[in-house]
Amino acid sequence: MRSIIGHLAVVLTLILSINNSTGQRIISLDESIELALKNNLEIKISDEYYMAAKSIRKASYTKFFPTIDVVGNYTRLNREFSLLQNDMLLPVIPISAIDPETGEVDPNRLFDPNISPPPTGVVFKPGSSDYYTDSEGNPVFYRYTWLPQNAMNFGVKNTYFINFGLMQPLYTGGKIRAQYNIAQYVENITDKEKRLKAAEIILETKQLFYTLFNVQKKKELAVKYSEMLDVLSVDVENYYNEGFILYDDLLKVRVKQNEAEMMLLKAENGVNLAALALKRITGLPLGENIQAHHEPEQIEIFSTIDGLVEEAINNRPEIDMAQYAVGIGESMEKIARSRYFPDIAFLANYFFANPNPYSGFASEFGHDYAFGVTMRIPIYNWNEKGHVLQAARHGLKAQELQYKDALQLVELEVTKLFYEMKEAASFVNMAESALKNAEKNLIFAESRHEEGTVTSSTLMEAQTLWQQAKTEHIEAQTNYMLAVAKLNKALGRIP
Repeated sequence: MRSIIGHLAVVLTLILSINNSTGQRIISLDESIELALKNNLEIKISDEYYMAAKSIRKASYTKFFPTIDVVGNYTRLNREFSLLQNDMLLPVIPISAIDPETGEVDPNRLFDPNISPPPTGVVFKPGSSDYYTDSEGNPVFYRYTWLPQNAMNFGVKNTYFINFGLMQPLYTGGKIRAQYNIAQYVENITDKEKRLKAAEIILETKQLFYTLFNVQKKKELAVKYSEMLDVLSVDVENYYNEGFILYDDLLKVRVKQNEAEMMLLKAENGVNLAALALKRITGLPLGENIQAHHEPEQIEIFSTIDGLVEEAINNRPEIDMAQYAVGIGESMEKIARSRYFPDIAFLANYFFANPNPYSGFASEFGHDYAFGVTMRIPIYNWNEKGHVLQAARHGLKAQELQYKDALQLVELEVTKLFYEMKEAASFVNMAESALKNAEKNLIFAESRHEEGTVTSSTLMEAQTLWQQAKTEHIEAQTNYMLAVAKLNKALGRIP
């Protein structure tokens, strides 16, 4: 009865697997990588950062060209401007104060009592060459003109000013060039970060794909192992019914069947979990059924480590990023040094003003243009520039040390992964040899069991050894493919 139930369970499992396979999506490694790169959010984030850095680099390039600005101003005044505090009396210059030879006013003639015709400018005391003065010691003139205080008031309530200005940097000590170089380095770094992120996504996708392919093989192995035990169970039960073996031998087979069922259940759960992980990174719907399909690929065999470190240094984006960081440090030092030099710029302006300053401040627009050169020279700032320069030099030194550290880390990583790959390759060879021996042992045990020369326990032991050898062979192949993928990433071959 138990053997019939076991056969029915196997048949139902096969039927369910066939039904499920009809709705499954067969996915390859290349398709998984393509979907992961297309749908992964981290890749899209890296793309956005790269585009942002590219725009910043373009913005930095515009600093080489002149800037043109328009400035407009409107002001409404409440009170007029007054040039005089009080009314004023202005002395009138007589004609005798004009030098007939030069035709110009001679101040000395204002104080000469012998100048003819009188009166002279100042009022002289009778019979004396002295002249009268006021309380403040100012000379008193014969004639004055009156200037009222409000006559010198001016102002327009509404004033307008529009200026079109152009400024072209002529010399900045190298600031603009250094800033543009920094923008270029940042753009290059984000580009390399995008490539590095793509390599990480590809490696992670390969790991998840190989894991799914691995557990699928283990599930197939569990099904085959269960079928072998079911066939053996039928034979052992027949032997027991005929009285050739003890009940203990039958129980041993049934225990193995239970173990095989648990093994199959674990394999199915492993397939579901591995499929979920692969669907997450590829962006496929989590409810979709997928099956990994992988054709045997030609894997490059690394026989020696010679030249691999140099290849990694030439290809790894991390090394390029470290070099660009050193370039940023050098540019920062140049910017700090440029602060000791003057800034020189050319200026050009064309402006409109209302009231018109060129026509008695009439209520109309007047216009004019102006050109000039401006220069700013730093003199002293308590050595603030010196401290900033020292900070930039220390930062540059730190970037250079990080670059050397990156070289050492790459060399260490390549060396470590190379020997891990060699070890994985050795495990594949040993697993293949063990599997061949287990297969031969299984064939021999099956033939002897049919002849009745070995017990069912011996056959079960041979089946168990074959199942273990097959599992180890699958693991060894998967580990080797992963080791090669990691080494290729370390060499900068991905993508």
